[in-house]
Amino acid sequence: MNQTKTLFLENTYLFAMLANVLETGTDEYGNYFVVDRSIYYPQGGGQRSDDGYISLGKEHEIKIIKAKYTDNGMRHYTESIVPKEILHREVAMHIFQDSRRTNAAYHTAGHWLSQLIFENMQLPLFPVKGHHFPNEAYIEFEGNANCITPETIDEMRMVMQIDLQANPKMNVTLAKIGSKLFESALLPKNFKPPINKPLRFTRIEGYRWLPCGGTHLDSLREIKSVIPIEFYTKSGKLRLKYRCEMWGSIAS
Repeated sequence: MNQTKTLFLENTYLFAMLANVLETGTDEYGNYFVVDRSIYYPQGGGQRSDDGYISLGKEHEIKIIKAKYTDNGMRHYTESIVPKEILHREVAMHIFQDSRRTNAAYHTAGHWLSQLIFENMQLPLFPVKGHHFPNEAYIEFEGNANCITPETIDEMRMVMQIDLQANPKMNVTLAKIGSKLFESALLPKNFKPPINKPLRFTRIEGYRWLPCGGTHLDSLREIKSVIPIEFYTKSGKLRLKYRCEMWGSIAS
């Protein structure tokens, strides 16, 4: 069984590394390769996939378009045919830094806003879904939408400023089902632990642990601004629209 070690779970800031190609092939999703370890984050958990490629010397540079977990490792799908020459060879994997940092920022911000509302402000709104894509980010809640007033966004901003004074860090760990951490975590409704990847938890200091397999920044202050924009309803569900401003650029 070919298992891929997912290094993005350990280090958001690892943007290039060497990996050994264990398998190449084609399935219903396209051409793919499997490596022994990977820094490429596949889309999931409300976070978009990384942008990246692999290279073997100067003769082969292959763009990765998506990835999927399988029982035999993570399959990385490419926009072109994977040459047979790379099988059992060492290749360099590259992740574009700007998109990785932006994606991690949006994911981190989504966790912060959802827990700030539910835990800190103690509004009767339980976060059930996060869509952390730049230009279209929102958090979806279940609960009493009548608690939202015209002043809620301003109240959120005040609480966010108080949080930022403490410069909270992001903590990451693995935990077993039934452990003390697992029992105290803020678990999604009908939570089903992953079958073919580690049970990983993240926590912004001051808040409860959350199960999460995405990438996050080490500190909230790495984001220039997290901006809650508006609450709105879609298909009967309350959502909060938000965006992030990054240092040196703007991700809307």
